Amino acid sequence: MQVEFQASMRIFGTGLDFDMISHTLGFQPSEIHRHGDLGILKPYSEDMWRVDSPLPRTDSLDAHLAWLRQVLSPHYDFLRTLARRFTLSSYCGVGVDDNHCTFQISAEALKIFLEMGTPLNLSIVMTGVPEPTTNALPESTSQQPEVGFDGCRQESSASLQIIGSGLDISHISATLTLTPSETHRPSHFHREAGEGKAPSWSFWSGMPRSKELDAHLKRLEAVLLPHIDFLRSLPTNAKLLFSCDIATENDHGGVEISPEALRIPVQLDVPMEFNVCLI
Repeated sequence: MQVEFQASMRIFGTGLDFDMISHTLGFQPSEIHRHGDLGILKPYSEDMWRVDSPLPRTDSLDAHLAWLRQVLSPHYDFLRTLARRFTLSSYCGVGVDDNHCTFQISAEALKIFLEMGTPLNLSIVMTGVPEPTTNALPESTSQQPEVGFDGCRQESSASLQIIGSGLDISHISATLTLTPSETHRPSHFHREAGEGKAPSWSFWSGMPRSKELDAHLKRLEAVLLPHIDFLRSLPTNAKLLFSCDIATENDHGGVEISPEALRIPVQLDVPMEFNVCLI
């Protein structure tokens, strides 16, 4: 399976001063267009200035976001000023030549969305087995993304996973005052057979799968925020992970996650894992 990534930051609006933006940021845009310019299917409804990560698409999404953060972070004050009049929008493209994929975004890479106050926009394309010349990842669209897999059934869920040898699962449940959605304790048979896995504690959002992923993550944030100090105090052998599952009938579409829903992973320095599949 080949998974490819791309990341961009875009500025939308009417009356954008392209030269001023490029001069202030200190680099030329990857693409610009004006309201009324002809796009692929129809004229553009807004001006746009866009910068793309130049890294190879085989690099991780973390690497692409790190590049954007490096070049944009010295200019956050300027970008926040622009955001009062215009729309700042991210684009994170994920292309896979299969009907499912799994990838992670680190807490460090997620910081750019909190620092800029912009949502994480994921555009996911699953092409199945490609032709030799097929590029699984589309170019960053100049239009603002359609969020969700329009017209098709989509299901989402999110959970916090705590995994590690020697975990006191009962103590975790008692301290968090939460009944775990799932726990695992290796059996004696599994340990002897070498087939066991480390103890784990999982808590799911508990919301209907028809709800958007952003709502699931905000629910987890509300429940876990009072216990953030305890979660930070877990032993170093405990691995924490926010797991996000997306199942869709469409082979392309998007998911938007607000900065508010990303705060707990960033504060805990915990990665987010996305598991996407066609149904």
